[in-house]
Amino acid sequence: MVKISTEAIMSCPVCGFTYKKQMPQIGKHINSKCVSCHTVYGINNASDCCVYCKYSDVTCPKTQKQNNKK
Repeated sequence: MVKISTEAIMSCPVCGFTYKKQMPQIGKHINSKCVSCHTVYGINNASDCCVYCKYSDVTCPKTQKQNNKK
């Protein structure tokens, strides 16, 4: 069984600051707030899964589980 990552390194699209964030196991998360510049950023269109899949070093737990089934 492949281990699912629950911690992500987020990259703010505004200031470029990177920071660790714990990913929840359930739910679709459409925005996040940068801990440096305090900008709230998120996904812009329906083709984006969630803020973790778009702005972090790993995909969200749901996507990780789906990819492990392939």
